[in-house]
Amino acid sequence: MKKIIICLVVIGSIMTSLAFIPKMNSAKIKKSTKSTIVAANWNPNYLKAKSQTNIEIIGTWINEQDTSYKLVFLDAGILKEYVNDELTVTLNYTISHRCGSENDLSAEFLKKIETDGSTYCFEINGVNENNSGILSIRSMENGKLYTFNKVN
Repeated sequence: MKKIIICLVVIGSIMTSLAFIPKMNSAKIKKSTKSTIVAANWNPNYLKAKSQTNIEIIGTWINEQDTSYKLVFLDAGILKEYVNDELTVTLNYTISHRCGSENDLSAEFLKKIETDGSTYCFEINGVNENNSGILSIRSMENGKLYTFNKVN
């Protein structure tokens, strides 16, 4: 009887943990040899729950430390990254109170979603606060602070 109960607990635990594994059904569309777009990862609810941060982040941002690096945030959750004005990657992004293992209602996180499904989380320190034209994010992976200036 003990073995049956243990077996049921183990199976239940496995089934519960499988429910939290994200499903990957992304359709990869080749844009060029240097960039790809994940079309099926676009979230239709993105437009429904726009925060002020979602609105303020739209536009072109130049990295203060490396002016050859540029981010272009588009309205539909698409992010384009450039180096020396050459498009290097097109990917999806979301802004929410959750990213990876972080879940904080008092903070906002930028989640970059690569074409292979891997994600990178950044805590948003500020986006164009008081029309400053500054984007400040901190990598959740290594703690590094990135500062960008808005150009349009």
